[in-house]
Amino acid sequence: MNSQFSVRPRHVVLAIVVAMPFPFAAWIAGFFLLSSDAAVLRDSVLDNISGSSDHKITLHAGGVTVALVRAVTGRFHVPPEPRAVLDTLHSAEVGIYTIKASELSLRRTVLAKADEAMTKRGWIRMVGVIEGGNLLAIYVPEKSLSLTRMKCCVLVLNEDRLVIASGSGNLDPLVSFAENRFNLEETQHAIAKVTGL
Repeated sequence: MNSQFSVRPRHVVLAIVVAMPFPFAAWIAGFFLLSSDAAVLRDSVLDNISGSSDHKITLHAGGVTVALVRAVTGRFHVPPEPRAVLDTLHSAEVGIYTIKASELSLRRTVLAKADEAMTKRGWIRMVGVIEGGNLLAIYVPEKSLSLTRMKCCVLVLNEDRLVIASGSGNLDPLVSFAENRFNLEETQHAIAKVTGL
């Protein structure tokens, strides 16, 4: 038996119409999910606290979204400070959680577990502060730090609120703005102190 398979244009159109919502849905869902590094940081905290947590909100703006915002705002007059931030930013995300019945004495354990989880992924803690019921930790990749390719993950635990934030970008526009706005020597010293470059 000799059967022929032919593709008709209406079948192609139907297949495209049926398949189109899936990538679009995945793209939309991405606005409400943390990246893998930020999710590991979040999980390292939530897995090591007593009590429960409620997810409040997660927002993620990737490279395409940030580029679109930059293109749209480029058509309008934007003051130099926000323009420098927009030109610097490549992506950003934040997740906010409420923690119930968390013991304040566990902050050191939470920080140690977060350090352990992020170290396994190739990140180092650049800043770690515990004061009262508050914890702040900032992580950067162990390798490939430069002003043009900077990434960081931030953990803020403020009594009953957990905030996980992450971002990446090119610091050159922000550095140029700071050099023009402030004393050049002070700006270079501050950048060297923060980045170790």
